[in-house]
Amino acid sequence: MPTEYEISVEPRQGRKKGIARKIRDQGKIPAVLYGPDRQINIMMTIDPRKILDAIKHHGESVLFRLKPEGTLSKEFAGCMALIRDIQRDPVTYKIIHLDFLELSEKRKVEVVVALKFTGTPKGLRAGGILHTATDKIKIYALPRNIPESIELDISDLAIGGGLKAKDVILPEGTQLAHDPGDVVVQVLAPAAEEEKPKEEVAAEEAAAAEAAAAEGEEAAKEGAAPAKEGAKEGAKEGAKEGAKEGAKEGAKEGAKGREKRAEKGESKK
Repeated sequence: MPTEYEISVEPRQGRKKGIARKIRDQGKIPAVLYGPDRQINIMMTIDPRKILDAIKHHGESVLFRLKPEGTLSKEFAGCMALIRDIQRDPVTYKIIHLDFLELSEKRKVEVVVALKFTGTPKGLRAGGILHTATDKIKIYALPRNIPESIELDISDLAIGGGLKAKDVILPEGTQLAHDPGDVVVQVLAPAAEEEKPKEEVAAEEAAAAEAAAAEGEEAAKEGAAPAKEGAKEGAKEGAKEGAKEGAKEGAKEGAKGREKRAEKGESKK
């Protein structure tokens, strides 16, 4: 038997947006109860705290026992209901309205039940990628047979292997409502790097060569300026050295000339 929660429900007058807004401002949620054996839908107001706690711990397939308060008819006291639809605010994601389906102990109902995967796939250890197509499954069950969740062993899955809805082992007293061929979980091969077309490779190589040529040209320009400066400096240094050497040679020649003149003078005497 699934977990049951008892919740108090109060009457709600009308369906206008203004009334629903006032209910939410009071921290409550507008709701409606309907069922195949009920000719008139019951408009209700409920406290969301117990609803949220139930959904958090048991999922949306949890059962509720309704406890009428105020002017609500006591005829459906103890009525068993299932959440059929949850409306949420698109921005805050808070629940803004609930639909409850009244259940019969003798009539099967379609419910969505959570799947719990057990084991580590062989293919995952071999480098595969686990892909979960869905973690829920639809079944038919009597209220007393609705499971909170259904376990699915995936330890034998190799790369390329998978399980479909028809492979899920259902609890006794339940039937599959899901499309049997729907994939539930599979192990995919690791993504291989795609080989690029030859044209694309050639275009990339040409672009790389062009970029390299541009870089070389830029480097040549940058190196030309220092070369010019080096040439100027070299010329200056060369001129200095040349002047020094010239002065030395001139001094030597002058000394030789003076010596010769001195020798001639001595010979005349």
